[in-house]
Amino acid sequence: MWSRPTFLVCLLALLTALSGVSRAQDQPKSEPEAGRESNSDTPKPEGHDRPTAYPRVRFKKDGVEKVNTPDGGSKELLTRAYLLDLSAAMTATITLSDDRVVSRLERAKELLKQSLDTIAKRRDVAFNIACFGTSDDFADRKAPVSVSADAVERAKKWVEDRVALGDSDIYGLLKVVFEQGPTSASMIVGSDPASPAGVDAKELEQAGGAQDFIIKQVEAWRKAGSRTALDITGIGLSDTQREFYKKLAKAGGGTYLDG
Repeated sequence: MWSRPTFLVCLLALLTALSGVSRAQDQPKSEPEAGRESNSDTPKPEGHDRPTAYPRVRFKKDGVEKVNTPDGGSKELLTRAYLLDLSAAMTATITLSDDRVVSRLERAKELLKQSLDTIAKRRDVAFNIACFGTSDDFADRKAPVSVSADAVERAKKWVEDRVALGDSDIYGLLKVVFEQGPTSASMIVGSDPASPAGVDAKELEQAGGAQDFIIKQVEAWRKAGSRTALDITGIGLSDTQREFYKKLAKAGGGTYLDG
């Protein structure tokens, strides 16, 4: 038989060991070490505030595609990128010239669907619609969709189902657009651009702030050879916001319009 002191010492040791196991089980799992590959399928963050599908969005078909012309010849297929603001700011209401009161998003959807109707009869254009604020695209990470009556109707339904959510980080999406180089890009926006995620604060400061950084990057992409023309339509913007987007459209070789 154990003496009482020996029994108490053994019991205390056992309780201490069990407590250590419990604490180890409660500890959260550590993150993968820097530089070590993760087994997760989640895309790595690139110019956005969370893991994003932007790098997988496609605005140009692989290779140079041709379409037939009525005279029996052929021409290069044009590609268009629509960029839709789905940031939380798009829930704010505006009053239109016909006295209708709508949300900025409702107006943006209206204008985008009008543009889709305009290209509905063309057969020399492929398009995709991507969003910022919420990472999403109409082609679902596949090649741009060739224009047809069916494709336009599906796109209009897809646009109508979108909801406003998140921050307006346009930088990551613009980077993908100008790197891929579709023929044209049309942005519909109703919010301030968020500070570019993944960009060092010192780099933004050296550029003169987030807005100047974005403009300078677009200018650099164009000078590097991107032929994409960026047109911008502003929805309910203030004078200050309007001036920024006018400068951005100019840097992108396009024009700005109030929507």
